[in-house]
Amino acid sequence: MIPKKVIFVSGPSGAGKTELVNMMAGEAMRQRPHHVRLVPLLPGARPHLQLVRPISETNLASSRRVEYTASSCFEAIAETIQSLPPAGSPDIVLLEAGGDPCLRYAYPYDRRIFVMPAPSDVFEVFRTPEQAAVALRKVMEDTASFAAEIFGLFDDDQLEEEIGLFQTESRADWSWKRPAQAIEVDETQLRNFLDSPIGVEIASRIQLQPEYHGLVESDVILLNTAVGAANDIMDEVNRRLDMLLGRIRGQVQNDGLLFCCDPFESGDPRRVKLFEKLSLMNHALAS
Repeated sequence: MIPKKVIFVSGPSGAGKTELVNMMAGEAMRQRPHHVRLVPLLPGARPHLQLVRPISETNLASSRRVEYTASSCFEAIAETIQSLPPAGSPDIVLLEAGGDPCLRYAYPYDRRIFVMPAPSDVFEVFRTPEQAAVALRKVMEDTASFAAEIFGLFDDDQLEEEIGLFQTESRADWSWKRPAQAIEVDETQLRNFLDSPIGVEIASRIQLQPEYHGLVESDVILLNTAVGAANDIMDEVNRRLDMLLGRIRGQVQNDGLLFCCDPFESGDPRRVKLFEKLSLMNHALAS
């Protein structure tokens, strides 16, 4: 069986994901990829058909629309990808979706691309300081079972040294059948936690509005100036994203990750660099 490489293209509605998919297929890929657009099926709604652009007008091997629910997305994605006919070696699938959190880890994607419109307000992308404080408080005051998932990433001996948070009882005493207990922390322990690798990750995600959480783990982020309000706000959002990604990934890894341009402006040097990045990414998958 010919292997399939899956590129997850996600982002808010109306950000220009479909247009980027078609441009990638025509300019950045050696073979014609499959295109799958995931659409949430709302409770009580019935599946329905929708007209799509004829394949003859694109460089796509196929294009289909797949509806899913939060409980069925794992099976829907896997079954759809398995059902795609061979189109190359390897087959590449461009899986397009919105910002639904249930999709972010519903499949072992090979690469991730996040597309966002130019915002009209900084707080369309980032939480306000008040919202961020509430979100962080919810994380720190959550149940012991939630804390166990986070702190279980570290060895017991590392908890004191690297994080500074302490369990109120031994892990052996925890039971899923017992009421969960909150973990109490003081200001110093909280500061130590936020300076740890997992703390940086959580704190950074808390800064973003939920619909933008997917950009954190993406290989390419496009701030699409062809959609939305191209103004000074866009420059400030671009600056803040650079700072956030630099803190999570480091300056070296952050190089060539975030692109702020109009993908329809073929002469824009920033657009040229974006498609050079996409071409290298796709060629690496195909090799």
